[in-house]
Amino acid sequence: MKISQRLSIGAAVVIVLFVAGWLLRNAIVRQVSNPILAEYDVELIDISLDALATSTASISYLKLVHARGTTIEIEDLTLPINTADSTIRTYSARRVSIETTTPDDEAPLELALLIKQFLSLPEQLAGNAINIAELEIAPYPGISDLKWAVSETEQHLSWALGSVYFSAETIRSGDTDYEIGITLAEQAGLNETQAIGGELRQNEQGILIVGHTKFGLPYLQKMGGMAGILPDAVDLKSGTGELTFEVNVPFDVAQLPAVVATVTPSSPWRVGYTDESGDSTDVLISGGSPIGIRSGLSGTEWSVQRTDMALLVTNEEWRNVPLSTTNLSCQSGPVCSLQADVVWLDAITPAGSAEKIEVSSALGVTFANNGWQLSSDAIDVGVESLSLGTDVSMTSLFYFENVRAGEIDSIVSASGGVFTPTIQLQTDAQVVTVPGMKGKISMQNAKVTFDLVTINLLRNGSVGGQHDLDGGEGDIALEGIELSFDDAPLSARVASEEERFDISSGTVALDLRANWVSAASGFLIEGQSGIQANALAGFYTDTAFVGAATNIELHYDATALTVEPTSISVELLDMGVAIENISADIEVDIIASSVDVDNLQMSAFNGVISAAPFSFSTASEVNNVILTAREIELAELLSIKEFAAVNVTGTITAVLPVAITDDGITIDAGKLDGEEPGGIIRYLGGSNLDDGEMSGLGLATAALSNFEYDSLTADVNYNRAGDLNLQMQIKGRNPELDNGRPVVLNLGVENNIPQMLKSLQAARAVEEILEKRLAD
Repeated sequence: MKISQRLSIGAAVVIVLFVAGWLLRNAIVRQVSNPILAEYDVELIDISLDALATSTASISYLKLVHARGTTIEIEDLTLPINTADSTIRTYSARRVSIETTTPDDEAPLELALLIKQFLSLPEQLAGNAINIAELEIAPYPGISDLKWAVSETEQHLSWALGSVYFSAETIRSGDTDYEIGITLAEQAGLNETQAIGGELRQNEQGILIVGHTKFGLPYLQKMGGMAGILPDAVDLKSGTGELTFEVNVPFDVAQLPAVVATVTPSSPWRVGYTDESGDSTDVLISGGSPIGIRSGLSGTEWSVQRTDMALLVTNEEWRNVPLSTTNLSCQSGPVCSLQADVVWLDAITPAGSAEKIEVSSALGVTFANNGWQLSSDAIDVGVESLSLGTDVSMTSLFYFENVRAGEIDSIVSASGGVFTPTIQLQTDAQVVTVPGMKGKISMQNAKVTFDLVTINLLRNGSVGGQHDLDGGEGDIALEGIELSFDDAPLSARVASEEERFDISSGTVALDLRANWVSAASGFLIEGQSGIQANALAGFYTDTAFVGAATNIELHYDATALTVEPTSISVELLDMGVAIENISADIEVDIIASSVDVDNLQMSAFNGVISAAPFSFSTASEVNNVILTAREIELAELLSIKEFAAVNVTGTITAVLPVAITDDGITIDAGKLDGEEPGGIIRYLGGSNLDDGEMSGLGLATAALSNFEYDSLTADVNYNRAGDLNLQMQIKGRNPELDNGRPVVLNLGVENNIPQMLKSLQAARAVEEILEKRLAD
């Protein structure tokens, strides 16, 4: 038998019992018997009469059984006997228990008929009162302190359900019309009550009840909890509103009774939710449309509709998140669906502050006493300038698919797919665009696991790992990731305020494995990574480079970052003067902030320049490098614009002690020597001299017009201002001058190298150099 039917049958039997007791008050022991009760399908099973006095009869125990299986037990029943007609007859019992043991789900509940019978009781029971200290109708909550008084036109009823005290009255206002009123209070006799007023009208189709009330949200908390609509974890803290309702109960039992209600908030509502672990969420509902409610009276089925709603949500470290909802729909469970949107400016999140966070999603949410569950086919998240540290922020779009999340019996779980096209990392000076990723993310309790792959790269790799939110432990692995600059240069990925550097060709591959643990001082990280650069080409200021390659292996632990010894090579470095085939072995010491360089050599002017092993340390005031040059062709050296009037053959060697300081570069007492067998110098400006021009400069110029030298030496000095000074001595002869007599020329040559390079750089564009070299 349905639960609701148990209530109706039990209530009807109790009413009949009290009526029979009143009608048969002069002979209650005999007359309250089965022949009389048979009309109501009730059989008296057991009775224990304590006393029969002049005015009352006391029955310590009474048990009856309805033909359909409903059992009624009454303890300490007191019945009035021989009372005057003007006296209110009071029936009382300490305890009444009604229980159904025989199922019969086929029989429908005739609720409208039951209400009609209830309204007609004043005709039969006027002048009677019923008091029951404890009323139990399984499986409903127990009722205490039930008092029911009936007059010719009114009925007054009061009872306590849990900690809430109810009182109700019906007053006949017409043949089939009644005024009804219900009040609720948190304790008996409390002046501050919640009142519900309305009207009841009967017609041929059924019974219609309409009403309204102004309410405080805490009263709905108690009512919703007792009705099974609100889980215990939901707390309706504060707020007021107005309720209008319409209850339609048809006489046709094939049509289900229904309630239609509208709740209009008249002040902000504050609602709380606390899960099994003690984490709490606070929601402030500050505006929106009225709430539409539909419910059937045959059970606990109900639904809620609301067009739009504005909320502020706070949960632990998430503070005042502005959430707007549209198309909110809830039904018994409760199970809700809604469109949720967040536009959060100056957001403060557990990950850091952000200028703006936007979220949009159609959600499904289910609540229960043991937790909640959320589902969504798609959640779109936009993050602008999320702070990741002191100087770094992130901007990106994230698209989540098939998201499932929840917390059931203190077990938190979540899963879903994620896709982000790109991620922008921003510092004060530049914006770096990181390749996007897609894959799956899941969480079980505090453990987050991710399994992703990169997208739109030359070679997409995997990004996998996990992180424990409680313990602060985690690990990550990046494998097989390779980035190409051929289709998109670095400038397209890194927007800088000063465009002084770019990579326009080549590839960079990355592998990384790391794990971390949270400590008082921050995260302690251990791991290793590899960076492989191949055929990189680009420029730095006015210097072009082509074919740069290296392979860097990094190791890091809680105390230090170390770099494995490696080599580096560059096919071309053009800073106005072309240097080719640069290579070196390097060893980096991060702790000492130093680099040890070995086997450094390069090609320039068809010769070779190398360096003795040296160390460069940022902690040193001076870093010294000894450069050695050999087989440098003077023709190549002097082929630059400033020396266009000089033709020369031969090669030279040089030893240049270079000192590097914060102020610049200096060379002190460098040496330059010509290599055997010497060469020829022809200064084209010397052929125009008059025969009478015999000054020292004139003689030197004349000699250099066709000078065959066999010895060339020079002292080399270079200061911080960039001035190069060569004190040269050249020995040889001009066969066309003075019968080829040997000549020793002492020359001083000065030039500002930065200005010369600047002039050379101005005469060409790095883009042209890169285009030509890459085309070759």
